[in-house]
Amino acid sequence: MVLSSGASIGTFIGTNNIVQFVVDINGSKGPNIYGRDAFSLYLYTNGVIDDLALEDIEDSDNLNWANAAAPLTKEQREQNYTRACIGNNSSEWHGCFGKILNDNWQMTY
Repeated sequence: MVLSSGASIGTFIGTNNIVQFVVDINGSKGPNIYGRDAFSLYLYTNGVIDDLALEDIEDSDNLNWANAAAPLTKEQREQNYTRACIGNNSSEWHGCFGKILNDNWQMTY
């Protein structure tokens, strides 16, 4: 969906009925890079919007979403940032939103 501001929003319902929102704040305009103008945020069944909570963040093969973990701790968000936002795994699109939450809504990276 494209909003009148030009922002694009997509949704996906993941495990445990967690809803992922993919937001590109300026739509088709560049740079179209996760962590710069595109972010994934997650709506949990308890109403909390946060970064992705994995059942076991230490297990790189376990990508099961953990519903009971929201809200995440600052430490969990930092782990996500290191693992996914600036990590080498291009299939993980989370971690950047949590870093912005931790840094008082500022992009310090």
